[in-house]
Amino acid sequence: MIKTITKLYENLALRSRILQTFAKRYYNSMISNEIRLGAIHKHDRVLFIGGGPLPMSALMISERTQAHVEVVDCDFSAIQKAKWFVAKTPYNISFHHAKAETFDTKDYTVIIVAKQVIPQHCVLDNIFEKVDRGTRIICRFYKPDKKILISSSKIAGNACLIVA
Repeated sequence: MIKTITKLYENLALRSRILQTFAKRYYNSMISNEIRLGAIHKHDRVLFIGGGPLPMSALMISERTQAHVEVVDCDFSAIQKAKWFVAKTPYNISFHHAKAETFDTKDYTVIIVAKQVIPQHCVLDNIFEKVDRGTRIICRFYKPDKKILISSSKIAGNACLIVA
């Protein structure tokens, strides 16, 4: 349900400055917390999984930290719209049309998984399998389920999982 509502809102917001402003306000404190908790800085290579057509989180992270942000989304149409939207900004963001369950996450220092990404536990399993030591992983949950908590035990010593 949230995935459908988010997608609809983001598609409308692409052409509405008012809706973009509301989106920025919605994400403002969340992004501030994620930047602080993940210690994100300009030398990080950030991967945002589930950026959608309006990659507001990726934009705000790039804007506030000057880090290079890459966005992965499985929806080709969302990627095309996001590229169009971001082309009008000065931020350092690139895009990949791919399934997050198989995407190579090895060379990123920070990985953020959006709430609407499904199935989160499969995406996290892929991340945990491939990340480099010291990678910070931030996952936005509705509420963590048992599958995800079991998966998180696989990362001991390799990465830091931050539940947002």
